[in-house]
Amino acid sequence: MDAAQAKFLVNTLAGSLENEFKSTCKVLAAVKEDNKSYKPDDKSRSAWELATHIATSDVWFLDSIIQGKFNFDPEAAKQLLAASGFSPEKPVKFTIQTTRGFKPKDYEMIQAVAGMWKKVGIEANIEVYEIAKHFELRMRHELAPAAFYNWGNSIGDPSTSTGFAMFGPSPHSAWKTEDLDKLIGPLWGEKDEKKRIAGWKAADRYIAEQGYVLPLLQYKQPVVYRKGLKFTPHTAGFILPQAITPG
Repeated sequence: MDAAQAKFLVNTLAGSLENEFKSTCKVLAAVKEDNKSYKPDDKSRSAWELATHIATSDVWFLDSIIQGKFNFDPEAAKQLLAASGFSPEKPVKFTIQTTRGFKPKDYEMIQAVAGMWKKVGIEANIEVYEIAKHFELRMRHELAPAAFYNWGNSIGDPSTSTGFAMFGPSPHSAWKTEDLDKLIGPLWGEKDEKKRIAGWKAADRYIAEQGYVLPLLQYKQPVVYRKGLKFTPHTAGFILPQAITPG
């Protein structure tokens, strides 16, 4: 990482953390004591859980995620590649970018993926870069055909994951296509919550079916704490003071 990349990373993270802290304080202050248990419907978390960023609306999406089942069919993969003229003997070749050590076993996971791809007819050249370089290339829309990235969702709403990651006009999006913009664009202003969630669900399903994003795993963070404390885990892995109370 050179000096310019380091400065960019520091400014980006510092700004994000500062805005997150200010926003969190405002949200927590808005939830009064007598409203903490309010739920708009049976599926929702309470107002206090939502305010402390433990909402998990995005886990309702995609049948495969809900059921915890993903089909593994190398022969079907070979057939799909064969339709485009590729095979293990004549593989399609491209670069996949990844960090190494930014997240636990990130590089090793991409090694495993590349190894499985090779068996069906995909030869992926692994390129290692720092996370600051990822941000830089993403802003310039110059990422490789495939890039490994860990996307956080601190408030548990699909707009902050699928929305910012896949909506073309978003500065955080590496994907800029008209089909997704048509699906996602109207959802930003949708006031009917059921229609909004259904719209995000349809967008997620479309993205998965088209193979625009290949979900690998959801990171979990183990937390060890002493007896006498009550700890409420955070879906994004943060340890928040307000989530720790006397047991």
